[in-house]
Amino acid sequence: MPNKEEFKRHISIFTYDLSKLNNVKKVRFVYLLKGRIENTGLVNELGGYFLVPGCFAIPSERSAEMEIVFKLWKVPHKKEEVLMR
Repeated sequence: MPNKEEFKRHISIFTYDLSKLNNVKKVRFVYLLKGRIENTGLVNELGGYFLVPGCFAIPSERSAEMEIVFKLWKVPHKKEEVLMR
């Protein structure tokens, strides 16, 4: 079993649901997260990366900034804290 010293990174994994937004707002929100040109969006700026559509990981110390974005856009989301090696 690994000890605590082996875990180097603490990340937050976010999943979100855009089903309640209209199509225009969905596109705008995705552009905000991903950027219009790949890897130019907010997730990349926060040091994160997409795992699958609707799910991305960022360093936990930056998760408060992402929570504000979800609150401003009124997008339902879930956050899980994970330790990585």
